[in-house]
Amino acid sequence: MSNDTNEIVNAESRDLSLAPSTNFLPRPVMTAQNFLAQVDGVEQQVLEILRNGKDYGVIPGTQKKTLLKPGAERILQFYGCGVIPVVVEKEVDYTIRNEYSVVKWITDN
Repeated sequence: MSNDTNEIVNAESRDLSLAPSTNFLPRPVMTAQNFLAQVDGVEQQVLEILRNGKDYGVIPGTQKKTLLKPGAERILQFYGCGVIPVVVEKEVDYTIRNEYSVVKWITDN
């Protein structure tokens, strides 16, 4: 027989003060009514600043309206956000063309 012993421990006698919390569910920061009112307000503001055919529109071959790049940029500008392009990888082939991989980070002003 080995010196290892299996120890039976009563769960009530264990110190659980360092145990991870089991209360990990997120808690709402507002009521559902307040949230929906805020969402409606944001949607209304966005609809007021966007132009049909320039910022959003129906892409040929589809049936739903789609947010276009100029519209996304307009929304960012409206909310005071900007984009800082960062070149993360650069590959240059002078016989064909220059290739760049770019990551865009959204920041506040």
